[in-house]
Amino acid sequence: MSLLFLFKASRYYATASGRFYALKKTTLAFPNRGLVAIKGKSGSGKSTMLNLLSGMDRPSEGKVYFEGREVLSGHMGDETAMIFQHYNLIPHLSVMANVLLPLKINGGDKKRALAILKTLGLYQYRNKDAAKLSGGEKQRVAIARALVSKPKVIFADEPTGALDERNSETVMNALKEISKKRLVVMVSHNDALIERYADRIIEMKDGSVISDSSEMRPTKSKAIPKKKKHSITWIPRFVVRNVRKHLLKDAMCFVSGTIGFSALLLSLGFFLGNGPAIEKEQGRTLHYLSASLSKETSTDVPGSNLKLIKKTRPSLDEALDYIGENSSGRIVNDYSYFLPESMVYSIEEETYPPAQFSPVWDLTLEEFGMQLLHEGEPAPDNSLHYAIANTEFFDSNGWDLLGKSIQISSRFVVTYEGIKNERYLDASLTLVGAVKEFGFLNSPRIYYSYQGLEEELSEIEVDGEKGSLPIDKLVDGAQEDSALASYSRLLFLESEEEVRSLFVKMDNEEGDIKAGSIAYGLRNSFLALSEAFVSSLALFVGIAFAGVALILAMAGFSSLIEGRKENAILLTQGARQGDVLLLYACESMFLCGNSVGLSLIISPFLQQIANFLLKREFDAGGIIDIPYRSFLGVPGLAIWGLLLLGSLFGFLVVLIPVAFAKKRNLAEELRDE
Repeated sequence: MSLLFLFKASRYYATASGRFYALKKTTLAFPNRGLVAIKGKSGSGKSTMLNLLSGMDRPSEGKVYFEGREVLSGHMGDETAMIFQHYNLIPHLSVMANVLLPLKINGGDKKRALAILKTLGLYQYRNKDAAKLSGGEKQRVAIARALVSKPKVIFADEPTGALDERNSETVMNALKEISKKRLVVMVSHNDALIERYADRIIEMKDGSVISDSSEMRPTKSKAIPKKKKHSITWIPRFVVRNVRKHLLKDAMCFVSGTIGFSALLLSLGFFLGNGPAIEKEQGRTLHYLSASLSKETSTDVPGSNLKLIKKTRPSLDEALDYIGENSSGRIVNDYSYFLPESMVYSIEEETYPPAQFSPVWDLTLEEFGMQLLHEGEPAPDNSLHYAIANTEFFDSNGWDLLGKSIQISSRFVVTYEGIKNERYLDASLTLVGAVKEFGFLNSPRIYYSYQGLEEELSEIEVDGEKGSLPIDKLVDGAQEDSALASYSRLLFLESEEEVRSLFVKMDNEEGDIKAGSIAYGLRNSFLALSEAFVSSLALFVGIAFAGVALILAMAGFSSLIEGRKENAILLTQGARQGDVLLLYACESMFLCGNSVGLSLIISPFLQQIANFLLKREFDAGGIIDIPYRSFLGVPGLAIWGLLLLGSLFGFLVVLIPVAFAKKRNLAEELRDE
């Protein structure tokens, strides 16, 4: 049976003038043992034939068989071995590590490696780096590496080409001894050594065999399967070496990865934290429990897509139906016609620009707002003699106004039973306290007691043909679309739960009754801003990760290109293409894993800094809340998920571009110096 069989094999290359045949339809059979030498001048095709026989290149036409199995691609691992003219040792590894490399990949006995080193006189050099050996010593190490996995065929490409006469004879004697038990196929230009040592000589010229001293007739044989013990335990050592070798490049990848994963963590924290933060902070306003209710009806404009909206005051029943039976909220008249929201005021006869005036149910802060008091005291009672302003008011107008009285005067005209009445509402409000409110988009505001205003209006009467009537009673009986009714009713709620329930109804916007709330508007403005910010963050994180992916991919690809020859050596020792890809992917995964680790360490500090800056900008704490402990109800999910994401990310960004890189055969890779 032919151990090795070349059947009508050709290898050609495309050139500008057409196909160039380095090997023309050649059929050869090789025995199970012996030293077969292939000779010929440069360009005769001898190296091409050796590359096809060893599996380092594939025929353009025809086939190569080993023990009846077609050699499709790649080296044949532990069944064959290659001795190169330029040794192709891995220089940073010791002699022992180089010799053990095939065993690390394919499995084997370390004792055999030691025995071979002793036989070849290399035992004393076992811990010496291959780069520090002489040429003859390197070639003997290459022979030891070829023998350690007990190959059936050893291929030798100009094994004495770089050696002096003494070392050449040493190497040839070793090959001759080896050929007594296995097949050795050697390419050489040294005719003297070939004549002296070869059992069979094949001579080539112009891609064809012109003579064969011991030609064998080819015979067919069935494939004999052989189980291999493939291992990847050698990869971690090479990963560590690569990290050290590519220190500057990997440092750049590490830094960029840390930035990317930190940005991802902060973005996740903002996405999860901004909603609860605004829900927590929106209650920090005195007008949080206040709202207004209006009824809106729309009418189509004929011949147009426009609609006319008519706003009126809802009936008491409609208002009660809107807030629900279980609500304890107070539905009262809106007196903004008599005391507008925006008014000029004076202090000690000095007139100030208009300020915002808002009614609250309880100015004594016993029911709500005591926690907001920043300076001063709450009002001693709910009369129209006291007021409380927010800190924005005092920041704008001076804190010396605290404790002083502001004078307001409102002129209004009321027609009752055909009689026109001009009346004035004059009040002196002592600023007894200052409240610190949620500062996002908050404007200077003065709060007064709604109960005090109603009491004052109840003492102001208007005249009609049939008698006089207090203003509060006049408003009670006003038409729904009358300006006296202010086209709305005020709603004073008693708990934050009722406010949140009201906000849900406002979000749904069902029916004709529409609620209005300053706190609701601030919340929606903040959420709209945060949504825009989240979109910007998503874009930023996407760009950051695209940049990280590009850096990692380019680094991994450049490392692969830089290590082409070493990778080819690994493949000749039985490594698979996937192993080599995994080697560089592991380097990237190592970098990404450490980047994730560092980002997890520094992100709490970054979160504190970011929250501090956001607090200054939006007056809301805890906007960023990274879920270290639990995410989606699963303890540690964010941490372990990020570690998994980092590893997968590092694997894919290197594996994909490397896997699709242009592939060359091993012979071409090994020619690169």
